[in-house]
Amino acid sequence: LSNKDWKDYDRVVNRLEDICQLAKELGIGIMIDAEQSYYQEAIDHFALHLQQKFNRIQDTHHEALVYNTYQMYTKSGQHKLERDTRWAEQKGFTLAVKLVRGAYMVSETKRAKDLGYPSPIQDTLEDTHASFNGAILFLLNKLQEHHCSTRQILSPTTSPVVFMIASHNRESVVLTVEEMERHHVSPQSGVIQFGQLYGMQDQISYILGKNGYSTYKYLPYGMIDQVLPYLVRRVQENSAVLESVSKEQQLLLQEIKKRFLFKKEEDPEITPPV
Repeated sequence: LSNKDWKDYDRVVNRLEDICQLAKELGIGIMIDAEQSYYQEAIDHFALHLQQKFNRIQDTHHEALVYNTYQMYTKSGQHKLERDTRWAEQKGFTLAVKLVRGAYMVSETKRAKDLGYPSPIQDTLEDTHASFNGAILFLLNKLQEHHCSTRQILSPTTSPVVFMIASHNRESVVLTVEEMERHHVSPQSGVIQFGQLYGMQDQISYILGKNGYSTYKYLPYGMIDQVLPYLVRRVQENSAVLESVSKEQQLLLQEIKKRFLFKKEEDPEITPPV
């Protein structure tokens, strides 16, 4: 790298640290999003640097500030997760993880084909599901190992790893809840969160929230020419998403019918429209 490159690098680091410091003062967490594989190594580098600085376990009233996103539709996803977990253990900071499947399958596959290198994306949808669910089990096992070795109650201030399941996939959410119960991880512990897009898979979000699980609804905003391509990528990210929308429509229709029938029982003079 040239001297100019190093100066540019230093400016990027300084700006990122300024953002994180302000977020810390305001009590706001930061989740660094993932991009295409040819950008991701640089993003991971900056994310680990910021986590090492702002997620330090020995800090008073420590709580993870900076999350990095792991795309489990990549063949390297599990390796990166395990590698970064070891690094966090060695350096004494909490690894804060947002698990996603991934959003650039079409463009990544096309680029790999055009340039003649192996695709970084899992070969099948089933492989992606296995990778994502395997990451859930790996992180939960890390929590269990920490609890067994320290006998500490799991919390954001004591846990070596915290993570968000950012998924609209019902099976992955159910797996997480079942494994949390099996490992005796309380929904109120704050070490595991769930996230879905606003207006998508609301029935999952509502059930999680109703039962005390930390659940977030993600609302993207911006210029329409920026937001629409983003939402299209979210659809591509999960091939079952259209099926889930159909399921939501069925549930909404059932709820409307239930409420109408309940109202009719209260007021027998109401007759259904023809």
